[in-house]
Amino acid sequence: MDYDLIHAHDWLCYPAGMLARKIGQKPLIVHIHATEFDRAGGPGDERIHKIEHAGMTYADKVVAVSQYTAQMIMSRYRIDTAKIRIVHNAFSVPEDAVVSKERIFTGPVILFLGRITLQKGPDYFLEMAERVLAVHPEARFIMAGTGDMSRKLLRRSASLKLRNRFLFTGFLNRKQVERVLRASDIYVLPSVSEPFGIQPP
Repeated sequence: MDYDLIHAHDWLCYPAGMLARKIGQKPLIVHIHATEFDRAGGPGDERIHKIEHAGMTYADKVVAVSQYTAQMIMSRYRIDTAKIRIVHNAFSVPEDAVVSKERIFTGPVILFLGRITLQKGPDYFLEMAERVLAVHPEARFIMAGTGDMSRKLLRRSASLKLRNRFLFTGFLNRKQVERVLRASDIYVLPSVSEPFGIQPP
């Protein structure tokens, strides 16, 4: 098989990318979407930091998804600035997915759409819902996505007796994402750390 370069995304792929570069003698480009500092909301796992550092050090070029991530790479990992390129993420939806409305509830719908994990701040969304629903019980909150905090938040929602006013959808495919966007009045991105959020327009 002939190829021109090796492209590895985030730390899980870096060891394989480094090995492929050594064997194939082709340029290695590593893509970093978020550092361990971002994902963990703090220092995080030292083993992951070492893999991230090794991958970026060994790579010929490092692609960062934002200026923030590029700065993190330079300040925390001491990677040569000449190797770093910023390429912003992109995501598009049909215009009618956000312009035309498709009501599924009579009251306002507030949406969380993303990974249900520490970095994305889903617990803050639930806390906000509790406060808003105490004043506006007609509102409906939708948490769309999956992640390691899903069960914890489901139990917390039940303990707060939010019932059908706080709904969990699980994973949504692209068409379902477009539909839930059309049904929503407010989109909330309560991230603890967001290197470059792909959020609805």
